[in-house]
Amino acid sequence: MTITDLASQFPGVAWQRLITGIFNHVGMTIDANEPVIAMAPPFLVKFGSMLSRYTAETLANYVVWQRVVSNTEFLPKKFKEIRLKYSKVIYGTASVPARWQTCAKIVTNAMPEVVGRLFVETAFKEDAKRDVLDLVDKLREAFKEMIDHLDWMSYTTKQIAKEKANYIDPRIGYQDLVYKNNDLNNLYKNVTVDENDPLKTLVSIREASVIRTLLLLRKDYDKSEWHMSPATVNAYYAPNINSITFPAAILQPPFYSKDQPAYLNYGGIGYVIGHEITHGFDDQGRMYDKEGNLKSWWTADDGTKFVERAQCIIDQYNGFVVPGTGNMTIMVSTPLAKI
Repeated sequence: MTITDLASQFPGVAWQRLITGIFNHVGMTIDANEPVIAMAPPFLVKFGSMLSRYTAETLANYVVWQRVVSNTEFLPKKFKEIRLKYSKVIYGTASVPARWQTCAKIVTNAMPEVVGRLFVETAFKEDAKRDVLDLVDKLREAFKEMIDHLDWMSYTTKQIAKEKANYIDPRIGYQDLVYKNNDLNNLYKNVTVDENDPLKTLVSIREASVIRTLLLLRKDYDKSEWHMSPATVNAYYAPNINSITFPAAILQPPFYSKDQPAYLNYGGIGYVIGHEITHGFDDQGRMYDKEGNLKSWWTADDGTKFVERAQCIIDQYNGFVVPGTGNMTIMVSTPLAKI
């Protein structure tokens, strides 16, 4: 859809003025025919009417408050204590993290590539990359055997599914960028560092990041880009490029060690690898082909059978209701991958 379509289908927000104002910061012209993607239509339907129920003053206070809450690390102790009371109720947080933990988290989030470089140099060995790639290949083959044994999927869909599994691109440890000094320096060349004001420096880093993101609009998509720091203990599947990524930080005990028995590695990082591979075939990942294109490759009958079988997961999770939220239908991607 275009911005004109967006304004027509989701009124209550001056979309053209909002989007144009954002891109004016980087000197880019956005007209009403600019294509956009509405990521959450049900939310956007209600968003405009929700805004109309509150005064401009209330909305401004909310925006300012969100900025304050997200930066309590830089405020005096009494503000941290107020935030802790809130966190205890919502998240069960027992205490304020140690100062070094807070600082490490802030810097990792603000400068993921730089911290990733330091982590890789300190705690990651290249032979781990080769070993984990071997694990991926073995689990990929096991996954394809599971596809062969499905009694409800047609031969045609099975063959395409196995081909997609073969095309999954494993990314292990770190992206090439972390060892390219010039590229790293360019990321932060417009950042103003104030040694006496860490918040001001952080704001400058965030501004530079937003500007880099906005400037991507007229450029080809960089498939080599990572969306997670090598220093992050996590992993992810990217459907639009059919890749699975395992940062260096998750390739550590207890998930993985080249020195521990193979069964521990299979039970640790092996489980994570299988989980991420499965995301390529869950309710969202299955919508993308082997090249990462949003394109159906299932027969109509197999697609119907998948939806029917996924319903049991929805029914199971709908049996658990968080007080105060009502009975909501969940996204089934993560439960499916866990199974």
